[in-house]
Amino acid sequence: MNYIEEAAHILRPAEGFRPTVYKDSVDVLTVGYGHNLESNAITISIANSMLYDDIASSIFYLKKTFPNFHTNTNARKTAMICMMFQLGPTSFQEFKKFIKHAKAKRWHDAAKEMLDSKWGRNHPERVLFLSRVLNYDMLKPPASSN
Repeated sequence: MNYIEEAAHILRPAEGFRPTVYKDSVDVLTVGYGHNLESNAITISIANSMLYDDIASSIFYLKKTFPNFHTNTNARKTAMICMMFQLGPTSFQEFKKFIKHAKAKRWHDAAKEMLDSKWGRNHPERVLFLSRVLNYDMLKPPASSN
């Protein structure tokens, strides 16, 4: 083992792993293996790792709700992942009509349910974009015909 691995080998059990934010013995907000959140910002690498973990978690919950989730197009999977990511599994499950329409592949009706919600009113630009992705099955708007 090199000295970096040795240090990690000692620090892991000494610090202990805590997956949620907590206040350490000197009242400093901390997470993971004693990572001080008040004086050490997270890096873009860590943020990206967290993002991909959260996306994987969103997919896990979507597969529980939609057993045939994998059969949807990439654009529609992307829209639903973004929706689940922002809402979280508990709030997502409150979209009962959306879920019913999505299971039946009635995308226009599912998109309307996204827009006609508190979520849609609180985040109009994001939800409008995601509803269009879901409804039109495109990640980019169609080219102008001018």
